[in-house]
Amino acid sequence: MAAAAAAAPTLAVLLCAAAAFFATAHARTAHGDLIAKTCANATSHRRSYWPFEKFCNSRLRMDKRSAAAKHPRDLALIAMDLTQRAVADADAKVDGLLRSGASHHDDCTVRALRHCRLDYAAVASSIPVCRAMAEDYEKPGAANKLAPSDYFECSRRLWRNTGKCLVRIVGDGEVWEPLSREVGEARLRTDLVEAMLEEMLGVVNRPSTVINSNASYESYISL
Repeated sequence: MAAAAAAAPTLAVLLCAAAAFFATAHARTAHGDLIAKTCANATSHRRSYWPFEKFCNSRLRMDKRSAAAKHPRDLALIAMDLTQRAVADADAKVDGLLRSGASHHDDCTVRALRHCRLDYAAVASSIPVCRAMAEDYEKPGAANKLAPSDYFECSRRLWRNTGKCLVRIVGDGEVWEPLSREVGEARLRTDLVEAMLEEMLGVVNRPSTVINSNASYESYISL
């Protein structure tokens, strides 16, 4: 009897530990499903003609915070941070190319690269504003209720400016090869921002902001 009594607390501890383990596992599965579900839903909104779902899943999972996301707003904020990093990488690559080879590039190429730096500066200054708007979405006591168009204006600013740089270097043999990956990545991550904003708001933005269906995604970036 004494042995049985002593075993009871041990069994209770083991049961509690098992319950905690499965609760944690369930939470992780739910969070993982949020990413998969959100990316799949976003892909159905005009993005099915390129591998957006794969891109969406892989990029969001780059940030460890995505595992704890509970709402598409959390994923929208992560997408903005990922875009900020990609833009910083692309801008640094452009700057490095300017510093190392300005004297070897023709005037048109140098001008394009300098304008790319201006494009990225515009994105870098816009993302904190967009992020603050998303952080306040449905926050209790928020002073102003914004319309979906206000959020989408933010995403348009991001893809417009990253797209400008992409257009500037496409076809320029001098800089396309060394810049295409970073510049392409920055552009594509702005699509991720827009998609997550759509999921956050439950509103699909008007067509025209997704990448051209004739563009070869695989040609300048690998998943």
